Amino acid sequence: GGNRVLWGEKDLIDIHNHTWSVKMEQIIQRPTGTKLLGGPNIDKASLAKMGIELRDFSPEDYAFLCLITNATTDHLGDSVKPGGVNDSLFGKNAPVLDSHDSSKPPVASSSRPFMSGDNLLAIARFPKPGISANSDQIIAAIRARLLRGVSIGFIPLKWSFSKDPSRPMGVDFNEIKLIEFSMCSIPCNPDCYVLGSVASSQSAPSDATKNVDRRREARALAAKARSLSVSISDDVPT
Repeated sequence: GGNRVLWGEKDLIDIHNHTWSVKMEQIIQRPTGTKLLGGPNIDKASLAKMGIELRDFSPEDYAFLCLITNATTDHLGDSVKPGGVNDSLFGKNAPVLDSHDSSKPPVASSSRPFMSGDNLLAIARFPKPGISANSDQIIAAIRARLLRGVSIGFIPLKWSFSKDPSRPMGVDFNEIKLIEFSMCSIPCNPDCYVLGSVASSQSAPSDATKNVDRRREARALAAKARSLSVSISDDVPT
C-alpha cells in the first residue's frame, strides 16, 4: 500500500545516479536509533469550528474523514511537505481508489483536501449500496475496522534526496501534484488512516479551501518575482 509515485524520466536518471553514489552498506544498514518521526495531531475542537463533526463508524455512514498526508517520515524513509501539495489536477476528478488500482473505477469520491494543523485531510464519500460491488466491500471493511489505511498517488514536482544520514535513500518531496488517494491495508505513511465518519453532507471547509488557494497564489507570485529579478540586469537602477 505504499505511496504511488509517478516519476518522470529525468527523476529516474537522478535517482539512478544517486543510488550508485551511495555506499551499499549505508542502504542496507540504517544507523541504530532510526525511527519514524512526527505523528498526527488531530484537534476535534478545531474540526468542529470548521463544521466537521467526527464520530465513530455506523452502518448509516457513507462519508469518512481521512488523513491523506503529513510530513512524517514514512516506511521508505521519504517525507511529503503537506503545504506543497498541488490539488489542481486532483480537484477535477477527486478519485478515491482501491490500493492505487486506476484500472478499475474509483470506490469513492473526495472533497477538496484541506489543512488541519500539520495534516492534510479530505472527506471520502462512498456511493449507496448496489452501485459498485468494490465500493460496498471497501466501506464494509472500513466500518468493521478491517481497513483503515490511506495512501496518496502523486507526481513529484520539486524534490531532493534527504541530507539525514539515517535515511540515505530517503526523498523529501517539497512540491507534488496530487492525482488520487487510496484506501489500502498498510499505508506507507503510518499516520495516514481513516479518522472516523462524518455526515454525508459535510464538505471541505470553505476557509480552509481559500487558504490553500491563497498559498498556491503566493507561491506562484513568489516564483514570478524570482524570475523577474533574474531577468533584470544588475547595472539597471531600480
